[in-house]
Amino acid sequence: MPKLVRYREAIAYVVIPQALRESLIRDKYFTAPRLPLAGLLADAPDFDASTEALVSAALRGADVESEQLRSRLAGCGNPRLWKPYSWLGVSEVRWALNQCPHITAHLIDPALQWIPGEIIPQLIASAAGDGRPLHSTLEHPLRQLEDWVKSGRPGTKNSVERRRLTCNAAMAFVESGGDDVVG
Repeated sequence: MPKLVRYREAIAYVVIPQALRESLIRDKYFTAPRLPLAGLLADAPDFDASTEALVSAALRGADVESEQLRSRLAGCGNPRLWKPYSWLGVSEVRWALNQCPHITAHLIDPALQWIPGEIIPQLIASAAGDGRPLHSTLEHPLRQLEDWVKSGRPGTKNSVERRRLTCNAAMAFVESGGDDVVG
């Protein structure tokens, strides 16, 4: 049920729970007949929150224009919104990695989902010189890679492909002179 809230000096409706809000945005603003959205976005009291709502609606199937999402993300002050955006697909995760290389660590999960062949060599290379133990360091690049490989369902093509990609990247890393302890 929509809830009337005061946000700073503005009054706005907030739909709770969030999943319902995202679905309503998808159905009312991105499914024919569409309600006008531009004015609402311009008047939204919180730019980051409205950007988050758009990204979340896109994740629920709303056909939000890629350029609209990208321009809003570029103006957004909240780096945590880049990860959900990156789950949208290959071009989205590549764009996010190119725009914000400093947050690559936050985008590893969607990158492994969509572009594993591109991100695995980067993970292996970034692990060189990182002597932290894998069992207690969840953010260690090799730990993240290990968790991803192990999350492939045993006996499936997906599981075998994850191992093949990782093995090939590790061999290429060592053959190119990389640290054989890492590779």
